[in-house]
Amino acid sequence: MGSQTRNGLLALALLALPSAAGAQEVQLTGPLAGAPAIKRLVLHRAGRLHLTVMPTFTFGDEYVRHLLAGARVEYNLLDFLAIGLWGSYGVYTVENGLSDEVQNKAYANEGSQDYNQNLNFPYGDNSGDFYGRPRFPDQLGRIQWVGGAQLTLAPLRGKVGLVGKAFVDVDVFGFVGAAAVGVQERANTERPTNEDNPASIATASRTTFAPMFGAGINMYFNNFIGMTMEYRALPFSWNRSGTDECCTDEGEAFPDHKIDDQDRQLSFNQMFSVGVIFALPTTPTIDE
Repeated sequence: MGSQTRNGLLALALLALPSAAGAQEVQLTGPLAGAPAIKRLVLHRAGRLHLTVMPTFTFGDEYVRHLLAGARVEYNLLDFLAIGLWGSYGVYTVENGLSDEVQNKAYANEGSQDYNQNLNFPYGDNSGDFYGRPRFPDQLGRIQWVGGAQLTLAPLRGKVGLVGKAFVDVDVFGFVGAAAVGVQERANTERPTNEDNPASIATASRTTFAPMFGAGINMYFNNFIGMTMEYRALPFSWNRSGTDECCTDEGEAFPDHKIDDQDRQLSFNQMFSVGVIFALPTTPTIDE
């Protein structure tokens, strides 16, 4: 009898467990506690034109850092897909520490330079009586402008808390595209035949083409104004130092005693931008 009673009580306890668990209330904490389910979602992108003013600076440069003024124009086909154009124009450059090191150490005030040294770091004659000494930064490569087209995908969106209960809408995006780049490089130059004559450091401009890709985040402060932060990369070949870098292929001599297109080397050029977004029309679509 006692055994049957114990078995009955155990069965009742097991049957009561699911109902007790179902009655357990899940307690939410944090700034979203008590918030209703998502309704009337604001579609900041879909069917809208985004006009963005965005200054850009380069980083990771060997010799020269660039500041560019530019803009991005995007038409958002969907809330997660856009096509657009981006362009920037160089407004300021500054030489970094390596450029200063070369300027200070690659030139000799006394003694003589050989022909190859004169080609890479032209200096004039040793006394300085006849030729001024060019500055190494004058022969460095520089980015003059960039323009390209891109396809943007924004797979993630949500809200970010700022202060207290203040939130802004955000989306995270990535893009791929192609760009034309205007660069200034040292012009084609032969090695001087007289070591006392300086090699030319004249520069020339050209246009090259590069793949373009990157990622960023948009923050929307209201229905038509936001902020963007973006990373962008453009790998292409150019002669950043203005020096004789060719040749390293089998059967070719190094150096080849001249500056030309064979001295261009692949560079992974990186940029970072911060910009202000203006959305048109100013009223976004509301997803019911």
